[in-house]
Amino acid sequence: MPAAEWTPGMHEALTAAVVSLPPACLPPSSRRASGGTALRSRWVWEDMTAANATSTVLRYHVAGTLQDVTWMTERPPTSLGNVAMSERCGMPNERLRSTLAESEYTEDSLAREIGLDPKSIQRWVTKNVTPRRATAQRAAKLLGVPASWLWPDLETDRESASQAEIVTLYPHRSEVPKHLWLDLLTSSEKRVWLYANASLFLPEDNPESIDIIRRKAECGVQVRLLMADPDSPECVLRGVEERLWDAIPARVRMALAYYAPLVGVPGIEFRLQRATLYNSIFVYDEEMLINQHVYGMYGYMAPILHLRHIEGGDFFNTYIRSFERVWEIGSPIEQSHFWRQRETAINLTSHPEIASPASS
Repeated sequence: MPAAEWTPGMHEALTAAVVSLPPACLPPSSRRASGGTALRSRWVWEDMTAANATSTVLRYHVAGTLQDVTWMTERPPTSLGNVAMSERCGMPNERLRSTLAESEYTEDSLAREIGLDPKSIQRWVTKNVTPRRATAQRAAKLLGVPASWLWPDLETDRESASQAEIVTLYPHRSEVPKHLWLDLLTSSEKRVWLYANASLFLPEDNPESIDIIRRKAECGVQVRLLMADPDSPECVLRGVEERLWDAIPARVRMALAYYAPLVGVPGIEFRLQRATLYNSIFVYDEEMLINQHVYGMYGYMAPILHLRHIEGGDFFNTYIRSFERVWEIGSPIEQSHFWRQRETAINLTSHPEIASPASS
């Protein structure tokens, strides 16, 4: 490249894109290998030599002309592209080796349990190959240790994966496209989990949603409905906080009347809870809408966070854990005072003679 075109800014940008490797992990000078990430399509490793213990020289091509960049190796990296540093150096995974030796599994039996070829397990141990996160989690669970302890590289991309889980954020629930709620519901194939005080807006905006939920359950989709107990002190307090007073318990009762046809349907679990509602959580397979409640604000004015689960992220799983905690302390709707009152009212309507003793 002509000197006039080669600026310090370009030099710094390219240097920043280079992954620093300690001399022991450098590929042979005669070997060509992909390098870096941001400029991978523009340059290749041409020759690498260890100048000393703290610096390395990379020779790369720019417009057909060789250029040299010297960069520091004060802190060895954890990876080169998608390949773990320890794998490129041929170092065994001693943590995995010792954990496996102390467990009830051999390489062959662990491979059978996970559904892999035994050679894959051998590479994990002898070459320190890091498996896919889901596979690593399964293996670590069987071995009784954290996956990140066996494979520290799994933690390197957690933050970026979590950020990538955010699809969008709506300032108010009222600004979420109405079709999105129905689109997510109709596309669900594994689970539909709804957690809110009332979720009244769903059947009001999309009256067909109740029948869709029933048909989803009939097709094997796991359905969990979790709503407020209208007779609980927490529900009454919510009305005070929003200055709607008894309108909140009344709104919950109205919502429960909408969802009542789903009670007892195979595949549908329906519980009432008495916990403080921090967020309303709506889960559709690997997507989620979270109504982030604000003290004193009505639900439709509070923000909505739209998430899509990505392996390695933690936003989605954080709200899943919250849902499950409240689910654990909820009670089947059939055991509630609300449901007993409803059944009594239905019986009195069906058999008026029970309410009015026959005159003698």
